[in-house]
Amino acid sequence: MSHDADETILAALISGATWQTAAEAASCSRATVGRRMADKTFRARLAEARRAVVAATVTRLAAVAGRAVETLTDALEAEDATPRERREAAVALLTQGSRWLTVAEHVPYNVPEPLDVEEVLQRAQRYLDEAEEQEAARAARDDDARDRARARAADAYGDSTSGASPFGETFS
Repeated sequence: MSHDADETILAALISGATWQTAAEAASCSRATVGRRMADKTFRARLAEARRAVVAATVTRLAAVAGRAVETLTDALEAEDATPRERREAAVALLTQGSRWLTVAEHVPYNVPEPLDVEEVLQRAQRYLDEAEEQEAARAARDDDARDRARARAADAYGDSTSGASPFGETFS
């Protein structure tokens, strides 16, 4: 395989392409991409390239994060801001701030070089998965509580599906 094809496959995979899309970009088969991915050296190059992309992205985000917070703070404190605009700015600040703080709790600060971005991303994904599971469990508890409340109301006031009211009247 040519060096250019390897570079094309790497570029496609770094950008999130599937193996099939990477193969089409490099004018090769999906099996060829699979063989390249089986090569330890190629996988190491891909991992290093992904780390570089993530590091560059984090650097850019960090560079503008302060300005973003200032913009939201200005919107929150603007005298001519509507209550809705202030509320939206406050929600954005609190939501994004809490997300960054939560993610920061799961990112190791004293990581030996080179940074294992895959591990950090896996850790963040596990956290997000756990948060989704907790939200689903909370929703299920809320549904159960609502069902119990409806059952108690039906017991106390009669079954509304029978056509009878709690006062003995029937409806047709």
